[in-house]
This record gives sequence, C-alpha cells and structure tokens, in this order.
Amino acid sequence: MNSISNFLKERIEPTAQKFANSDFIRIISSAFTMLMGVLIGGAFFALVSSLNIGPYQTLLTNLGVKPFLAVVEKFSSGMMGVYVAFATGYSYMNIKGYAKDAIGAGFVSIISFLVMTPLAVIEETSYMAFDYLGSAGIFTAIITGFIVGSVYRFCIEKNIKITMPAGTPPMVSNAFTAVIPSLLAILVAVILNGLSVTLLHTSATEFLYNLIGTPFSKFTGSVFTIVFFVFCMSVFWLFGIHGGQIFTPFILMLYLQNGIANQQAFASGGTPTNILTFSFFLLTLCGGNGGTLGLNLDMLLFSKSERYKTLGKLAIAPSLCGINEPLLFGLPIVMNPFIAIPFILVPVINVLVAYFTMSIGLVSVPRIATTVMGTPVFMDGFLVCGISGLLLQVVMVAISAVMYLPFFKSLDAKAVAEETSAEAE
Repeated sequence: MNSISNFLKERIEPTAQKFANSDFIRIISSAFTMLMGVLIGGAFFALVSSLNIGPYQTLLTNLGVKPFLAVVEKFSSGMMGVYVAFATGYSYMNIKGYAKDAIGAGFVSIISFLVMTPLAVIEETSYMAFDYLGSAGIFTAIITGFIVGSVYRFCIEKNIKITMPAGTPPMVSNAFTAVIPSLLAILVAVILNGLSVTLLHTSATEFLYNLIGTPFSKFTGSVFTIVFFVFCMSVFWLFGIHGGQIFTPFILMLYLQNGIANQQAFASGGTPTNILTFSFFLLTLCGGNGGTLGLNLDMLLFSKSERYKTLGKLAIAPSLCGINEPLLFGLPIVMNPFIAIPFILVPVINVLVAYFTMSIGLVSVPRIATTVMGTPVFMDGFLVCGISGLLLQVVMVAISAVMYLPFFKSLDAKAVAEETSAEAE
C-alpha cells in the first residue's frame, strides 16, 4: 500500500493539484461559488411555489401569492447566464491579480454576453427571451468572461488607457482608465456576434451552445462519468489526499447546468428530465466521501470496543451533515487497507442505485440545482427529490451499513483484543 501511496503522491497528486489549481479551474470554481446564494435562493422559492401538495397549491392560488413566488426563480436560475458572465469576468480579474478592475470587467462581461444573445422580434419590436439567459447561455457566459478579462488584462499590461491630468481625483481617473478596455471588449463581442449572424445565420450564443453544449451533454449524460469521479475521490482519500477538494470543482462545473435546467422546468410546472446533476452527486454522498454514515451507524449499534463506541458517538453529528473527517482520521480510514474495499465500493453503488431508481421512475428526478453543502442527510434528499429522495437515502445508508459491517467487525474485534491486553497488563 505504501508503494501505491508513494506513486499517487509523487506522480498523480502533483498533476491533479496543478490542474485543480490552474487559473482556468480556479476562475470557474470561484465564479460558481459566488453564485451559490443565487442558486439556493432560486431553489428555495421554486420549492415554495411548486411543492406538489394539492391543498397547499390551492392555498397559494387562493391567496394570490403564487405568481409572486414563481417570478423569483425566473430571475435567479432563469437568468443564470447573466450572473455567470459577471462572476467569470470578476473572478478572472481577481485571480489574475487585478482586483481593482474586477467589478468593471464583470459589468462589461454582462454587456458582452447580452450582445451575443439572440433577440426575438414580435410585430417589429425586439425582445430578449429567457431561452438563452439561463442554463443554455452558461457556455457563452463563461467564454465571454474570459474574453473580457483577457482584453482588460492586455490593456493594463500594455498600458493602453486614457491618462488624466495630475490632480484628477482617483475615482474619476480610474473610471477613464477602464474606458478603452471596456470599448475593446464590447467591440470583440459585437464582431464575434456579427460574424456568427452573417456567416452562420445564428447568434454567437446559439452557435456556441450547439458547438459545445450538445456534445457536452452526451459526456455528462453518462452515469459512468460521475462513477469515475466518486471512485477517484475515494481512492485519493484512502491515501490521505483530499479527493473532494480536487474533484468537486469538476463535478460542479460539469453538472450544474443540468440542475439549473431541472430547476427551471420544475418552477414552471414542467417535468425535470436530467438525472445527473450536482444535486444528484450531493444526494448520494450520505455522510461524506465514501458514504460513511452507514459505517458510523455500525459503530453506534455494534461496537464492542470502547474506542469505537466513543468515536461513533463523537462522529455521528458531523456525519449527518456530510462531514466525515473524524472517521477518516479517527478510525482511521486513511491508509487503512482493511476498510478500503467498502470505502471505494459504497459511493459507486450509491450512484448506480440512485441512477437506476430514477431512470425507472421509482424516485423523482432532482428538481433543484443544488443544496447547501452540509445540509443534513435525509433533509437534502427531501429537498432534492421529495419524499422519494428521502427514502432513497434511507436505502443507500442501509446498503452502506451492511457493506461496511463485516469489515468494521474485524476492526472492532482487533480493538477489543488490544483493550483486553492493555487491561491485563
């Protein structure tokens, strides 16, 4: 096991960490993290306005509040592309070391994104539909943020700016400094959209969605993609490398768009269709990486050693909220070959069970894009999929407990023997 650990730490971890810490990943991760409040706020009001309970819906209708609740989702996840554009441009400048210009780049990113978004013409009047302002516009929004950030950075480094006379107040001077980068960035967006409309007869946003979004959906539509991620997370954790820290940004980036589309469909009274979402991933964790809530319950119910009885009691509250470091380092799971098999297999089986039950209609498809990380198990199941999601988590925790039990009993027996020997001495 040491040779494998050395190989991972010397060869794999540096490459994985280098990629995870690259500016590209950090910018996207930072941008989406900024938007968690918007996503969760939209999800909350989507649930409140669309919870499928007959008497409750009748009450909302009779009170006349349903339209006011429903409109929140329309202007949160329904306009996610706009917010992603701002957050990407802002994060780009922050991470590249130009924090002073980050807000300006964010606003210019919004303008550039909207310039490339198609307009609808009804009776000679132009309208901007929500079609490409939400999840369908996310790819364009990310690209726009990077373009604007790159233009800003180029102008700053090449000192391309309007210089005001000495004595000009800093606020006025800074405003004029941003004029040329802003004009150039917007001009790039206008040119790109103009070329797309002229040559391809479609807006830049529609072109990028068809070019990137459609093939991308085939990749993210395979359950084995997310199985690969959870498998890698467990393997990395076994050798003391924070798998969640490395792989969660990728999962968020890949699957958030599917969740936003589901949330929009749910809020508008439609049927969510994307099984694999970021909320699906969170739903299957059940106690943290490795699905260790079942192991924690085994410790509470079946421990004979004082060591594991105490650890089980100390770890249960964090485990219920998806925090399993007390088990990872207290049992320990890290560098422990005796617990490696269930630690790797349980999260994979959880993903496959959740996917299968949703694909046959036994469990509802995720209806919101994400929950707050740390939401207690069973509560997040209910929030994501309703009662069927809660029951699914009960089943997954039970499977976890059964799979961990024989391995835990072996460890527990060893701990009892050690405690008996220590008492005899």
